[in-house]
Amino acid sequence: PGAVILLAVAFLLPAVPSPADAESVDSGLEEEATAWLSVVRLRVEQGRHAEMGECRALGSDDLVVTIQGEQLSGGKSINLDWNRPPTLHALVIDNSASMAADLTYAKHAAKEYVKQLQPDREKGLVMTFDENVVLALAPTGDRAAMLEAINGVRNGSRTSMLDAIHYAMQELDSHRERPVLILLSDGADTSSLHLVEDIENQASNRPDLTVFTIGLGLRTGEGVKPTRQLLRRLAETTHGRFFDVAAGESLGKVFATIRDILDSEAILTVVDPDPRAERERIRVESLNRNCRVTVLGVSTDEPARAPARSPIPRPYPCLL
Repeated sequence: PGAVILLAVAFLLPAVPSPADAESVDSGLEEEATAWLSVVRLRVEQGRHAEMGECRALGSDDLVVTIQGEQLSGGKSINLDWNRPPTLHALVIDNSASMAADLTYAKHAAKEYVKQLQPDREKGLVMTFDENVVLALAPTGDRAAMLEAINGVRNGSRTSMLDAIHYAMQELDSHRERPVLILLSDGADTSSLHLVEDIENQASNRPDLTVFTIGLGLRTGEGVKPTRQLLRRLAETTHGRFFDVAAGESLGKVFATIRDILDSEAILTVVDPDPRAERERIRVESLNRNCRVTVLGVSTDEPARAPARSPIPRPYPCLL
């Protein structure tokens, strides 16, 4: 009988977890605590009352992020990084006959822009177009080579602007770096094979693409394909900017403005409670009223991009 009582007591006592069981419980808790991160591309632009560099000095504590009505600010929830991601700048320059009077200004402005590129994080390519689209220099971080390529640009004849945009975006799409396209043209497209719809669809397939368009003395009239409206739409839909310039003397200021815009971009990482919800639910505001924040794009955990496709064959086809 005594043995029977001891067995009953042992049966009623709670089981003591083995070390292996304890480890499995801890592992489960760690898995539940895993945080999802959303990566938000921002542009922080200064208002007219902001002092020089004031907005560039913003930190995580100066921002408020709203996700489905819940506000996050500073601390461990958000982090702001001003380091520029690797970027590839495509300088696409109109060298048709109608650009003869302004080509010198265009080349000077482009060279000043190239001098500001950071060789360790930024590359550039140079493309020109008249009736032909020519890749004057393949993507490189060699600023001296870029300056030499720009110096070598000479006037041609007719204009294939839409074809140039197409081939520039195709070239950018074959590389991993964040793509920036700067197009300078007088807008008198007379010989392109591609259509406006082709260009707009192509741009929409690369969410991280930013296009800056510069229309120099834009023309209108019969037989000239629409340019001002296209250049504006292409810039606005890719978070770039359209510059309507009357004379070549203003190009230096335009290229400097483009650089300032790119320098105002930053990456914000956010601890995201529900990464499966709609991206539009993320709003970012600055506590500094002199600084305006624009969300350029949002991705979750920023998955690695698929391997870049091979560069397109060169030289580009002759478009007569």
